[in-house]
Amino acid sequence: MAGVGVAHLRPRAEVLLQVTELEVDFPAGRGQRVSAVSGVSFDVATGETLGLVGESGCGKSSTARAILQLPRPTSGSVAFDGTELTALRGEDLRRVRTGLQMIFQDPIASLNPRRRVADIVREGLDIWPEASEQATERVRTALADVGMDFEEAGNRRPHEFSGGQCQRICIARALALRPRVLICDEPVSSLDVSIQAQILNLLEDLKELYGLTMLFIAHDLAVVKSISDRVCVMYLGRICEIGPTDAIFDRPAHPYTEALLASIPQLDAAAAEAGALRGDPPSPFEAPSGCRFRTRCDRATDLCAEQVPELRPAPSGQFVACHFPLTGEPTPADDPADDAAVGHPTATASP
Repeated sequence: MAGVGVAHLRPRAEVLLQVTELEVDFPAGRGQRVSAVSGVSFDVATGETLGLVGESGCGKSSTARAILQLPRPTSGSVAFDGTELTALRGEDLRRVRTGLQMIFQDPIASLNPRRRVADIVREGLDIWPEASEQATERVRTALADVGMDFEEAGNRRPHEFSGGQCQRICIARALALRPRVLICDEPVSSLDVSIQAQILNLLEDLKELYGLTMLFIAHDLAVVKSISDRVCVMYLGRICEIGPTDAIFDRPAHPYTEALLASIPQLDAAAAEAGALRGDPPSPFEAPSGCRFRTRCDRATDLCAEQVPELRPAPSGQFVACHFPLTGEPTPADDPADDAAVGHPTATASP
């Protein structure tokens, strides 16, 4: 729905990356199309880390790839440092895209097993003649910055390294191009817990060393809390809540955010069961009308089935897309004078 949920965006001149009304559809056979991302809008300021969280299949990775135009979004705007990426083609897009680099979830699968590490890290530099003269030194520096020795690792191949070491190589490959934005697509989910901490600490150090701005995608809420300045919560292709990390974790305003936080393992089994998320996400082929979370929400009413909730300010400083947020105050409806249309939070929504 055009125009829904953009009030939370900061002026484009104040941010490095701004995504507006992003839509991503994929063909699904027999003439069907599935909507993976629906009207998503957010921004990231220079030096900031935005955490993107939600259940598997909510559209996090599709959003990240659409930012890089891999593939291009169905519609919407992606502005990087004031340049509209969706309007660029060919070499113009490739040159701008060197400023945005991505780290993938599976470090081993994202590396060419037939190539030496030095060649893998250098590959992006070899594309541009003006960078090739400094390529060897840049590769040496990038590997050193991720804790690997050029002489010892450069001539070896990915299968000779552990998963954590391969992820360091992937980070070095991204850093060699001197990006301004680093998109991390669940970069530690496939690693052991002890290695996860090392990679997270490394990313924090590199963020300061290189002056990076980061979009960090993860399903582990503890990881997101430790590394993010702001958090964006997605459900079935739409944003539920976005705001400062402390506000999201300490005072969630959306029922889905509250349920996600309740899913974090805890000793109190009764409390965990009380806050557990019920049911499974609906099929993206048959997304519910209005609020997409309403089929799993105890607070839903007929209003939730009829109107898509807009992102509106919550008292704690975040923005929430909910007609009946956990703050206890309904967000304004299109016709606030019609109390009957608003209903009562304990009513049951139509299926």
